[in-house]
Amino acid sequence: TVKKHLRAQEVARENQLPCIYLVDSGGANLPNQDDVFPDREHFGRIFYNQATLSAAGIPQL
Repeated sequence: TVKKHLRAQEVARENQLPCIYLVDSGGANLPNQDDVFPDREHFGRIFYNQATLSAAGIPQL
C-alpha cells in the first residue's frame, strides 16, 4: 500500500539505507492524474521522496 511504501522510504532516509523498488507500473493515465496524485499521502509523495532520497545520496534501485 501507499502508506507502507512511504514508511519504507522514511526508514531508509532515517537510517541512510538503500531503497529497492519492485514496481509493476509506476505510470498513470495522464487524463486522470489529478485523481491519482491528490495529496501528500498518495503516489505523488512517493515520487517526491525518491527525488529527495537521491539528492541525499541514498542509493535506489
